[in-house]
Amino acid sequence: MNLEKLLMDVFKPIEGETVLLMCDLPHNGFSINDRWVKRFKVASIWQEGFKKIGERMNFKVHPVLYYDAAGLYNMSLPKYGRMDDKEVVIEEVLKETDTCIALTEFSALVPLMRFKRFRSLRVGTMERVLEAMKKTV
Repeated sequence: MNLEKLLMDVFKPIEGETVLLMCDLPHNGFSINDRWVKRFKVASIWQEGFKKIGERMNFKVHPVLYYDAAGLYNMSLPKYGRMDDKEVVIEEVLKETDTCIALTEFSALVPLMRFKRFRSLRVGTMERVLEAMKKTV
């Protein structure tokens, strides 16, 4: 998959902007499964790839933001998540973000679109995306 083409053609970050990848996490009644493990790998690969593109094109890339899965599609996001093993307020991170790509088990599109009403935010959600899917692109 050509990450640069995906990022630049779909989201078009420009100099000075910030890109964020988000992943939901299994917790409580959810068991980690192979899809989640593979998606974490995809998020890590994409984050590193986006970071290299950002260094060249002068935009910033946040560390991957992990948060507890809602359990149903399009439920509200939790207040807190984790970036680089530090607790963060998700809304505060989104306020500092221009492009948000959510690689999740449960879609986060509706809560992200609610946040978008208050500021300019380009959003893409790719629930259940896996590395193996790149062969179909």
